[in-house]
Amino acid sequence: METFIAFARADGPGMFDATLGACLRAGFTPRLGQEAPRITSTLGLVAAGLGIAIVPASMHRVHMDGVAYCELAPPDRPTVPLRLATRREPGSSASRNFVALIRCAIVAPDIVSASASSGA
Repeated sequence: METFIAFARADGPGMFDATLGACLRAGFTPRLGQEAPRITSTLGLVAAGLGIAIVPASMHRVHMDGVAYCELAPPDRPTVPLRLATRREPGSSASRNFVALIRCAIVAPDIVSASASSGA
């Protein structure tokens, strides 16, 4: 079994727990190896041959010799809870509209997804 490189639990418990949970749902307990201090550090550790890692899909844009990406399909794809940080003051109209869009997505994600895919 391959060794798993995990994002350090102390720095990112959500990512760590999502990785562990995905493995458990797939029917195995990962053999944990090196903890990476940053998400990007995991790629260097993978390239060095120290193991495999589950990383956010956006990381596939980072090209590194010796690293290949495989997409995980639902229901095996882990999810990580995210939070939106914003200033207490109202801010610009663009900022207010973005916050409103995020709040709408939380309440009615299918409506936001449909309007985003239609270009609205």
